[in-house]
Amino acid sequence: MKLNLAVLCAVIASTSARRDVNPVQRAKQLRVLLKVRDGTFLDGVDSLDPSVDWGRSSKVGGVNIDYGVEAAVSIKEDAPRKVWAKGTTTQAGWGLSLRAEMDANERSNADIELDALNEDIDLQFAIDASVGKEGGLNLKQVEASYQAETEILSQEGMVSLAPRWDFASNTQDVALGYESGKTKLSLTASLDKQDLKVKRDLPYDSRVSVQASTKDKVQVEYERDLDGGGLLALNYSPDDKINVKWADGNGWEAKASVDVDGTGFHDANVHIGTQLEF
Repeated sequence: MKLNLAVLCAVIASTSARRDVNPVQRAKQLRVLLKVRDGTFLDGVDSLDPSVDWGRSSKVGGVNIDYGVEAAVSIKEDAPRKVWAKGTTTQAGWGLSLRAEMDANERSNADIELDALNEDIDLQFAIDASVGKEGGLNLKQVEASYQAETEILSQEGMVSLAPRWDFASNTQDVALGYESGKTKLSLTASLDKQDLKVKRDLPYDSRVSVQASTKDKVQVEYERDLDGGGLLALNYSPDDKINVKWADGNGWEAKASVDVDGTGFHDANVHIGTQLEF
């Protein structure tokens, strides 16, 4: 299958230029992030990390189309800037979605995400790929997933199965999941690594999880939903790192991390930021 990057860009551009489909402008967004390292704000404009997120939505026939630009407000040549477009529709019981994204600095290739979901049979497919200037489709990852209701020891639950193929690393694995009541279990297994995660819902809109692996360190995570849509999250890995995140649900967010080992705490970092819309 051959695709050409120039053709893809033309499709995105022509979609943006349509005037007969009643485009609806989304709210412009300006994100400002204040960085703190080792308890100290960086000097001057280096402490600011603003970005702009602009997009529009329209409809052509039975296809919903979204497109936009995300860019850092910076004069640096390597500042992140990207353009994207997404189309969604429903055909014969399948929900279909295609998203294309391009780095505006390099313009050498476009990343593509294709998703297909049939809710009636609980079956889903997902494909990640890229298209270069020379044409041709480069597959990155393919995943299929299926889930079904089950009853084990008179306890209703849901079991899921998801085989995955990663062409970039030439690896394959299978994700198995089981959920019943307040408990969730997930197992991801490949030829050289196995990961097990157990999650349990707790009172006061909180939950705790433990993840173990044959190769990585054990991780313990605690999350609690706060009033107003806020969130408090704590992640701890013995002899490695502690991460803390707080969000108030209205745009303000704070993140902190510190390295941990047998001698104490080191290299503390704090990020504080908010999101403004206009």
